[in-house]
Amino acid sequence: MSITDATATDGALRLKVKTLNIDRLDVYVDQRPRASIDLADGQADVTVPGAATARSARLEGFASGRLVASRTEQLQ
Repeated sequence: MSITDATATDGALRLKVKTLNIDRLDVYVDQRPRASIDLADGQADVTVPGAATARSARLEGFASGRLVASRTEQLQ
């Protein structure tokens, strides 16, 4: 699991995330929960409204309800 691109557009943070063997992705921005999406292997695009000035993003990846990956990236 990795963030392949992070951009701020129209007041939102847009993340492109590459995943493998993950069926749910939880997104934390500046240590606050902001999104949870179901997904299939491959690439996911996540838009977090009101987070254009975010300093960090943490991704938690789950498979069958079990945490299998966690990653924090500094954005600025």
